[in-house]
Amino acid sequence: LKISLRLESVDQLASGERVVIAYTTDRAAVAALLGERPDEPQLPLYVTVAEPHAAAVAFAQVRAGDMKFVGLGRDAGLLPGTRTPPVSWDEQRVLWRAEIERLAGEFAAGSAAVDPKRPAHTCRLCDLQPLCRIHEHAEGAAEEGE
Repeated sequence: LKISLRLESVDQLASGERVVIAYTTDRAAVAALLGERPDEPQLPLYVTVAEPHAAAVAFAQVRAGDMKFVGLGRDAGLLPGTRTPPVSWDEQRVLWRAEIERLAGEFAAGSAAVDPKRPAHTCRLCDLQPLCRIHEHAEGAAEEGE
């Protein structure tokens, strides 16, 4: 699977450390970078593939009255508002890389399982409900667990 990347911003701090920044007008949250199937894989992808020696990744949230950095780094506060990940920075980058490789492998293999990350939210907005049987699958799983 080939992916072309164009980083928005790689800044070098006075300390010499590099940080990857993506600008957004949406509300940014650190939780969107973590866990399986991250909601915002852009920054994890950048730091694992294109800028592996970066010391931090952050969204620069550009919203009227609510401008801030939201991200993770090797050390808390590399940028105002950034914090350390739940594991060490090096471990987080390994986790990100493994998850990105898993997702890319599934995509390249043609995996298209109906498996919404947050079914209540995702399915509420979906226009394909008449064609999808995810609710039947969920009901069957609930019956098996009884």
